[in-house]
Amino acid sequence: MSSGKAESAASFRTLIIGIILFLAALSATVVAVRRRQERALTRANHDALLCALIDMATHAQAFYRTATGLGGGGRSFRGINDVHRLMAYPDEGTGDFILVGVTDSTVTVRGTGTRRTDADSLIQVTLVVRPDTFEVLGDNLPPADPRTPDPGIARAVADNRTSLDDALRENYQRVLQDLMELGDRAQRYYQESARSRNDVRSFRSLDNVSRLMSPELNGNGAYSVVAATDTSVVIQGTGVERTRQGARLTVRVSVKPNRIDVIPDSALLR
Repeated sequence: MSSGKAESAASFRTLIIGIILFLAALSATVVAVRRRQERALTRANHDALLCALIDMATHAQAFYRTATGLGGGGRSFRGINDVHRLMAYPDEGTGDFILVGVTDSTVTVRGTGTRRTDADSLIQVTLVVRPDTFEVLGDNLPPADPRTPDPGIARAVADNRTSLDDALRENYQRVLQDLMELGDRAQRYYQESARSRNDVRSFRSLDNVSRLMSPELNGNGAYSVVAATDTSVVIQGTGVERTRQGARLTVRVSVKPNRIDVIPDSALLR
């Protein structure tokens, strides 16, 4: 009888230990899932900041190219004394933006997000804009979890802590710069189209990217017009480098008469 009781007590202890181990594993899994979710939200905030900064960069470059008599900088950024001059629309909770520095040839903008990193500091991204290019100076986003796919476009232009290799990151930056140049040419085409259309401006006749390819670009990728309407044109750039999944890097921009937007999640980086 005592032997049976001992076996029963041993079985009960084994059951209790099993339950405790199961609960511990479940708790660890929940914590890990929550942490991944928090990191995903932080990266999403980072991406939104960077997209907003890229949009500001295009407005700053337009200001630089516009004559002073028309309200621009006349080949200088110095007239940009308020970051709100670079915002086409009011910020929608992405974060706060400030001008870090302005010279004739550069303007530096910093965005501070609403999400915190693992080090409990608010996410930050800094962008320096030049007349024809822009560059991400850095951010405080931690390295991506290698088990978690990069969530979208902004991870490709993050600083050296991005999980993408250097060649892919550099090709992304160059393709995006080419797309911004093509977008600028498309906007000039839109303005000039009024001369042959009785003062009616339209992107619709931009059915072939070859209309924008003079002078030729520098071989960073292949470019095509995805769609064209009277008020917008979508241009796609396909890079020469391949992603981790073997697909070529692809990015799209939407061009309107007064702005160029990088289409969210159009970068095929996964």
